[in-house]
Amino acid sequence: MIGLLILIVLISLFCNGIYLLFNFGNVFDFVRLWYISICGGIQRSDGNIIWNKNSILVFIYKPLFGCITCMASIWGTIVYFTLGAIVHQPIILYPITIVCCACMNLLINRIYE
Repeated sequence: MIGLLILIVLISLFCNGIYLLFNFGNVFDFVRLWYISICGGIQRSDGNIIWNKNSILVFIYKPLFGCITCMASIWGTIVYFTLGAIVHQPIILYPITIVCCACMNLLINRIYE
């Protein structure tokens, strides 16, 4: 149980770190802007994005680095199956872990934004 809670906290901190790195005006903002440009999107000065075309890349944007709650799906899966093997977490706890991480991501994000 303690291992699961530690894993949830680590995944949430990892997702929040990735989100901050790719956020508007931060270190890897140029990667995010490049991704938006190849997807056909335009970023306004207030940070909102206007999407011009409907492709699979547009739908992958949010889980990669666009939405802190959605990031638990992709990044949480990667971290769960790498660190989960080390702490021996059963696969049945995977959905519970991802949902808890999505909620914790949102709570942590509300604190620093």
